Amino acid sequence: GEPTSTPTPVISGPPLLLLEPSVVLGFAVGETRQVQVLLENIEGLRELELHISFEGRYIEIEDANPDMEGIQIEPGQMPAPIQVMENRADNQAGFIVYHIAQEEGTSARGSGVVATFTLRALAEGGSPLQFTIVKLYDANGEPITAPEQIDGLVTIGGGSAADPKPTAEATDESAEPNATEIPTTAPV
Repeated sequence: GEPTSTPTPVISGPPLLLLEPSVVLGFAVGETRQVQVLLENIEGLRELELHISFEGRYIEIEDANPDMEGIQIEPGQMPAPIQVMENRADNQAGFIVYHIAQEEGTSARGSGVVATFTLRALAEGGSPLQFTIVKLYDANGEPITAPEQIDGLVTIGGGSAADPKPTAEATDESAEPNATEIPTTAPV
């Protein structure tokens, strides 16, 4: 591969924000898959804020840092996560917020991994992985034009030959506890 110590990374095209893989097909309920957020061909980036939405009924984000409260994703190197303003996933509401900056007065150039997150499949179905907010700032705190974004897609199940037509009702029932249940000890 390329030597990592290259002083000036090559900019080989327009800035791009994407997921790798951008399409996760047919993984089974209970399985996990890793997805990387990549940023390509960027110049002068110091601070980055990303929001990614997903369908919390079908997938959840695994906690990358069990020592910290809440659910975090794994920081990458683009930009270097020296200051972490926000790093959390909300599986109920279905979104990830990742907001970091590198050292004051410095900026990143080239391409690299912004963050990595692990998806767990909860129920048969599908979910978009959609960039809903993308904000980039340079070393002076000035906004940088947001790169083109390629959203992702996850599909769960449906590929097993043993059960070609799963009933949606059954999987929904088992995936979502019945919220209307009243404990028997409740006074009538």
